[in-house]
Amino acid sequence: MDDDAGQGDHEPESYQLGPDGTPVGAGPDREPPDPETAVEHRRAARRALGADDAETALDHLDRALELAREDGDAAMVAGVLTDRGNVRMERADADAGDPRAEPDAGAVRDAVEAAVADYTAALDADPEHAEALFNRGLARARLGDRAASSTDLERAADLGRAHPFFIRGNAYAEADADEYAREDFTRAVDRTDTARAYFNRGNANRRLGDEDAAVADYEAALDRADELPDRGLRVLVRLAETTTGERAVAHRVRAALLAVAGRDIWRGVSLADRALVDAAEGTEPWGDAGALVLAGDALRTAAGYGPDEELAADIDHVRDRLDDRALPEATAALVARATGGDDATDSLDADDTDVDLATAVSERDDDALRRAAVAELGRQFELYR
Repeated sequence: MDDDAGQGDHEPESYQLGPDGTPVGAGPDREPPDPETAVEHRRAARRALGADDAETALDHLDRALELAREDGDAAMVAGVLTDRGNVRMERADADAGDPRAEPDAGAVRDAVEAAVADYTAALDADPEHAEALFNRGLARARLGDRAASSTDLERAADLGRAHPFFIRGNAYAEADADEYAREDFTRAVDRTDTARAYFNRGNANRRLGDEDAAVADYEAALDRADELPDRGLRVLVRLAETTTGERAVAHRVRAALLAVAGRDIWRGVSLADRALVDAAEGTEPWGDAGALVLAGDALRTAAGYGPDEELAADIDHVRDRLDDRALPEATAALVARATGGDDATDSLDADDTDVDLATAVSERDDDALRRAAVAELGRQFELYR
């Protein structure tokens, strides 16, 4: 008998699904088999959700729950109930959701209450199911039960669910419930001591009109600049908007230097232009801002863009006033290059790779930021030499 006979028509004996429930090794026209186990129904529910078919997803989860209970699988029961609660919450969120204390009405409230019931049943099966606790806490907040919500989120945090109060605080902030948001961000600060918790609480304090508290929070966020993806740029900008006078100018110039050093050249020049308008002429911040504006103008000219019509600064006036000023070495080198001088080439082209921008921000090291910004502008000028 030929061993290869008939193999072209042979169907595989098994049909495997990947972790996300999609077929593995199947042809493009092959449909998954009808689910038979709790695991398969749960996967089928996820596929239905991916196709925005919540009703079919709920049908599969109902069947998965029956099978899991028949098998006496408490962990599966808890997981399926949590999934079903999540589907109900997604349906409730069709109205964009409002997590403030006022309860949702009608069908939305019914969906949220049904989700809470599912999460509660999940916790009956597995009292330490962190996701069920976390999601029930958020759902209870939707219903206005803040005390029960907070209890759930505290337990979820104890079980390792990351930053539950930070997430609820963001929901309150999006709903303009800043008093509640501030309370949650305070809990997040106490639990995590992270930059973004301080920053978000600062935003809530600012919207509530408590500018001193907002500034204190923003400064605390800057102390942890290494945790921020932009090394504190947004925080510096917000500080400039929250403070006045010389403090605001200093923050805006730091933001401008940081933006340029991080290769966001034109944002840095724009921030410098704003700082130049507000700074006292002849001060160090005014000199740094003026040098950045001149450098930006020179770069645009070298690149063939022409003058920046959006700049408020009088370029000729700034150039004249900076010409004879005693400036920090790096700033003076930048002005010299921006005004066409060649004696600053070596200083500008030096690669300041030793500057750690996040450390410079957290330590309020203006000289390090200045050197890093000048080095980056030197590299930009090199492109048009």
